[in-house]
Amino acid sequence: MKIFRCSVYKIRGAQPPSAVTTCHLNNGCTLIVSSDLEHIQVDYFRADILPQIMLSGVFQQAPGLSGSDDLDQRTALHRERIVKAEVGACYLTILTESDDDEPVPETNRQIGPYLIAVLNATAPTASQKLHRSMVHAAISSLAVSTRNMDRAEKIFEATYRSHEEHGIVHYCAFSGYADARVISQLPNDFDHQFREISERLAENQDLASVFRLLAASYTQHTDKLASFLSAWSALEIFVNKAFPSQETKFFDAIESSHKDFIARMREVMKDKYRLADKFALLSSTISSDTAVDDIKTFKDLKKTRDELLHGADVDTNRLPLEPTQTLLRRYLLAYIKVGQT
Repeated sequence: MKIFRCSVYKIRGAQPPSAVTTCHLNNGCTLIVSSDLEHIQVDYFRADILPQIMLSGVFQQAPGLSGSDDLDQRTALHRERIVKAEVGACYLTILTESDDDEPVPETNRQIGPYLIAVLNATAPTASQKLHRSMVHAAISSLAVSTRNMDRAEKIFEATYRSHEEHGIVHYCAFSGYADARVISQLPNDFDHQFREISERLAENQDLASVFRLLAASYTQHTDKLASFLSAWSALEIFVNKAFPSQETKFFDAIESSHKDFIARMREVMKDKYRLADKFALLSSTISSDTAVDDIKTFKDLKKTRDELLHGADVDTNRLPLEPTQTLLRRYLLAYIKVGQT
């Protein structure tokens, strides 16, 4: 069985070529740069609209499919809407083809020449990873080749399979996530605490970049990646700025009985602390009761940040934004209350 994948992006800041430009790569991938989407075959549009039709039927927002003619008609209308809406801009289409050895699932429905199979959401397969890597490579290649490229906006992405026995096979896998919020009542002494903290923050310009980035993590709510990176940067800067005073506090508590040893330790460790080491020391001085859990949380957050910056395939919709903000808020408040700012 063959699996075919298609991703289409609108390239902002680039003029479309005078004629459709098609590049066939050695790995079987095809890249197309054009001024419209007429070249995309109808199977991809059918694969794109099928999940919408199925979900609409489940929630009774639209009638279910009556047969293959109905599906073909809806697909044609879907294709017409997209093709008519996307004209005159610069479009990048990425097409990949690979073998798929997975057997056809038992949970399926034959609709004329099409087999519709519903699957549980699974981890990305090898073919998905290959397609994603080609998408990233294609967009990067176009960015390097284009002087004023601004951004790439996804138009749609679709997949279908070709089976010797069943013909065209469409796999529909559904997954979802949700963010929950707990609304808390402001305390009765809120005005006093708010004024006190605001004054302390306003007076301490040494942490101005921390406050700016923390605020940005809340104001950039439509872009979770930008919000997470702002929150993490604020946390990282805070740790680096708070560390010197907390290191002094930590060693001062034991220096009187081990003066020479502590002096040597401070000399040896100077400039050798990693970021996680610095946070571990902050935890022991600022929040010793929760230090073990906080250090683990900090390391997990840093791991996610490192994966992002090293190009790993991270789902930006599930970035640990709230845990990062919560950890920073709690330590920032504790740091202020002990008078270190």
